[in-house]
Amino acid sequence: MPVYSETELFNRVIVSNWAQLQRELEPHLDGDWLFRGVTSARYLLMPSIGRRRENYAYSADAETKMFERFQRESLPFLQARPQN
Repeated sequence: MPVYSETELFNRVIVSNWAQLQRELEPHLDGDWLFRGVTSARYLLMPSIGRRRENYAYSADAETKMFERFQRESLPFLQARPQN
């Protein structure tokens, strides 16, 4: 998995409860940030479908088919049907 160099890392903040986490995140909740936990701050943010694994090759066609299937099969679980 690709990693960032030491100079590219963001500041790491360790919190011990939800209230601390909320205080740390609130200043950044302006619509331009997305937070995701990973085992190392050096890992690039990449969806699991794009990660390299043994006996697996990424396919844009397979990703498109999975997304279309998700769109079809999720409809019964929605309160309102999306317009797009």
